[in-house]
Amino acid sequence: MGRGSLRGTAPRTSPLWKERGSLRGTASKNLSLRKGRGSLRREGGVDVRLWRVLDANVNRAREGLRIVEDTARFVLDEPGAARAFRAMRHGLDALVRKHYKTLLAHRDVAQDSGRSNRSVPYRGGIDELLCANLKRCQEALRVLEEYGRILSPRAVKTAQALRFEVYRWEKRLHDAH
Repeated sequence: MGRGSLRGTAPRTSPLWKERGSLRGTASKNLSLRKGRGSLRREGGVDVRLWRVLDANVNRAREGLRIVEDTARFVLDEPGAARAFRAMRHGLDALVRKHYKTLLAHRDVAQDSGRSNRSVPYRGGIDELLCANLKRCQEALRVLEEYGRILSPRAVKTAQALRFEVYRWEKRLHDAH
């Protein structure tokens, strides 16, 4: 890598680097969020696109937790795991319940560029399905954790605790089967 580049990104002197910001704390000042499809609109001091990110990831985490819960209950015959994933799903619901109307108001399925992603079969069967949904939960909870730092720093601890609980159960289920 040449001088002035960072793992394949544009050199610091290029217009692209200046547009995106530097890594020295000025990224948020220089990064233009007005680029792309969404326009920068604020409600209550929060960029409305933030609500779309939160809504998508709450749904993703909730759906993944439900799939894992049902797999534990009906396929693996692990009632303790099923109860634990049900409790996590309810914990997530409690975390976001007061924001439900706001999340729903900002949902824009018609404009969602990811809604037409291809569906890929689980060639590894139930094991692969279970693994994919555990990872889906972990990733979605991590997004909620990170974006929660903008909206509700207190919610971060709950999202983090849920994510680590999924990690623990992933290990337990893997070791048991």
